[in-house]
Amino acid sequence: MAVWSGWRGGAGLLLAAAISVPAVAQETTPVQTETPAQPNYGAPDAPLTSPDASSTWIITVKATGNVSPDFLGAKTYTPIGYPLFSFRKADTPEGFSAADDGIDFSLYGNEYFNLGPVARYRSGRYNGSDKKLRGLKSIPWTVEVGGYVEVWPTEWLRGRVEVRHGLNGASGIISDFAVDAVYKQDKWTIAAGPRLTLATQDFMQMYFGVTPREAARSTCVGRYKPSGGIVSAGVLAGAGYQWDENWTVSLYGQYDRLVDQAANSPIVKNIGSANQFGVGATIGYSFPVKY
Repeated sequence: MAVWSGWRGGAGLLLAAAISVPAVAQETTPVQTETPAQPNYGAPDAPLTSPDASSTWIITVKATGNVSPDFLGAKTYTPIGYPLFSFRKADTPEGFSAADDGIDFSLYGNEYFNLGPVARYRSGRYNGSDKKLRGLKSIPWTVEVGGYVEVWPTEWLRGRVEVRHGLNGASGIISDFAVDAVYKQDKWTIAAGPRLTLATQDFMQMYFGVTPREAARSTCVGRYKPSGGIVSAGVLAGAGYQWDENWTVSLYGQYDRLVDQAANSPIVKNIGSANQFGVGATIGYSFPVKY
């Protein structure tokens, strides 16, 4: 297991936001619910490094596709594809990253501990995308920013916490907790573990609440004012295979169950679903760049 101090991220964040902008104007179905972070299983091996590894960067470019709910609590799904990229020093091992990790930058890290800022894209919910949503206020897409802490008590076990707040018209704080058991054998990396999401009342009200005015205009939902607490609990599993020193491919599947205040929302019960699924695949190409 290796944890590195560097930047892990994707142009997919900006691309997903760009794709969503027309949806705001036209009130069409948004394309995805979660940040486009994808599994980073399988790091480039020694052949990509040079004798002077400190002056070499390893660039990884990925093509990613996934299918996820149209919005938080939706029962309809949309496929999307987008690019991702990451870079690191050739003399710095690449660390493990799960499909649902936000885009992060490690300010401090060693083999046991890692922390820094993190960002994640969240799509909106638009009342023109489904007639059952008419009367509800549209929620714009947003980029959630905050911080993360990651710990590795053993070489095969990772714990991670992200705490974020939306920038674009969003309110409230959301926290994601993840634990992954990571197994590596030859060219394979397999990981799986539980997930838990908590949020403050402001976040719950925005995504699951119904104001008296909205209830009066809607034919599908009644007034609802949730409190803060658990949003969902679930599990994620992924597998990656390193074909050679340049090419990797990975797959993942995720299931989350909305619970408590979120599951009791009339938006979820009458329009959407408490069961939230996601699947995706990534193919990556890594190459060295000297400076």
